[in-house]
Amino acid sequence: MHNEELRKRIIKNEAEIQKLKSEQNKLKEELQESCSHASIVKLSAYTPPRRKCVICLKEEVGPNYNILTTVHFEDARHPQNRYDKLKPLNVILVPEE
Repeated sequence: MHNEELRKRIIKNEAEIQKLKSEQNKLKEELQESCSHASIVKLSAYTPPRRKCVICLKEEVGPNYNILTTVHFEDARHPQNRYDKLKPLNVILVPEE
């Protein structure tokens, strides 16, 4: 009976994880839609090149950028300066400046 109870708890936890992931995705979408994308990193190591917002993690593939067209770019070779200040969403959520 012990194994049965553990299995039920695991299934319940998995359902809760999926529910939280879905909620997290909705929140990220909302953040990306309302973000000003004030801090963009050019990811030129990719082909085709990409741009990524440090604040909301919105990523766009070039060369024709529609959303991440901000004039201000962070130095992708030294992104730590901005990442330390505005931890990306995969680390911790910090308010936009």
